[in-house]
Amino acid sequence: MLKKVLTVALALVFVVGLSGMARAVPNTSDVDQTGTGNEATVTQDGTFVFNDSDIDQVGDDNKATVDQDGFFFVSNESRIYQYFGNRNEATVDQHGAFVLNNSMIDQYNGNYNKATVEQDGDGDGNDHRINQYFGNYNEATLEQDGRFNENDSMIQQRYGNRNKATVKQDGKRNDNDSLIDQWDSNWNVATVEQDGDGDGNRNLSDIDQDGAGGYNVAKVWQYGDCNLNDSMIDQYGAGGSNVAEVRQHGSDNDNISNITQYGAPGGNVANVEQKGNHNTNTSSVNQSGGMNTGSIVQG
Repeated sequence: MLKKVLTVALALVFVVGLSGMARAVPNTSDVDQTGTGNEATVTQDGTFVFNDSDIDQVGDDNKATVDQDGFFFVSNESRIYQYFGNRNEATVDQHGAFVLNNSMIDQYNGNYNKATVEQDGDGDGNDHRINQYFGNYNEATLEQDGRFNENDSMIQQRYGNRNKATVKQDGKRNDNDSLIDQWDSNWNVATVEQDGDGDGNRNLSDIDQDGAGGYNVAKVWQYGDCNLNDSMIDQYGAGGSNVAEVRQHGSDNDNISNITQYGAPGGNVANVEQKGNHNTNTSSVNQSGGMNTGSIVQG
């Protein structure tokens, strides 16, 4: 009798929850700021509520912060646009379980800008885009955590020098995709870390660096057991002197690494480590020019 009463109670809670979701009014925020020294902060949360935030800032020294929390088959949507400013900051935090998290940050025509995105939860679909164009010394950082997630990340830093992009994707049984695109720029650093402890992640990393002067650095670390790890690094540029490093560590993994480095002067360095037990390892290094160094260690 007690089991029957409990089942009925849970069914009522579920029905009430669905009814509340049907009646829920979405949280919508739209902020437009023009000028210097502006700051915008948006906080949205709730169960069965769809969150949507749009921030547009044109000017100098702007700061935008978005915090969105949701639960149970809703979506968090965030868009931040910052144009013609230096030392701008954009921060997005999206949390929840069984949530679709979508984030986009655009920072154009500025130097020393910083974009940070954190998406976490279980059973989520996380999609993230950061675009930083026509600027130097910019930083883009993404962290996606949780279990049973589909994580997609794209960072584009174009037409600028000395930019830095960092992606970290952690958890179990996730589908992780990361793309870092640093084109028409030099002295950039791209780092991808994809970790999974014990259970069947699919980790895909693609880094493209293209600049006439070269001197770009790309690092990919894929750690864990029972994973499919696939890393691709392409470095092009007349200046050469690029560095690529791939580490794929763990047991019972399928590891694939491809590094391509083109540049007339050469001086490129490529290092690959595929270590662990019971792995299937495939690695290739292609280098053009003179005075290049390539190393592959498997075992």
